[in-house]
Amino acid sequence: MQLKNIIFIGVVVFFTNCDPGMAGDLKVFNESDKALTIKYCNARLDNACDTSTLTIQPYSDGTLKIFQKNGKAKKFDCCPCEIAILTFKSILGPIKKDANDKNNWEIPDKSKLKNNGKTPVKCEFHVTQSDL
Repeated sequence: MQLKNIIFIGVVVFFTNCDPGMAGDLKVFNESDKALTIKYCNARLDNACDTSTLTIQPYSDGTLKIFQKNGKAKKFDCCPCEIAILTFKSILGPIKKDANDKNNWEIPDKSKLKNNGKTPVKCEFHVTQSDL
């Protein structure tokens, strides 16, 4: 009987000490009247992946990446660390807002995120007319 209790406690301690997994996505909201073209690499290793292109029409949005990783969702604070954005432009040229600056990304409802990672992290980058 005592051996079962010891094994049970050991299993509980083992699984509660594991780093939880989390999931999320990086989404761009185009709130301008010009189409946006984004060239990016889906990994932070700039030489280890192919470049992808995403075009987002005016007043619409697009998902750059859906990710899953180890870590606590509540402590996640660096959206652009999940992707390497190479160019971010409209027909007028590169946008003014730096998509590689984590302060330009929003995580809505960040206060509601838990350490267990059940609620996905939503990273949002908003491009307005004044960013063009």
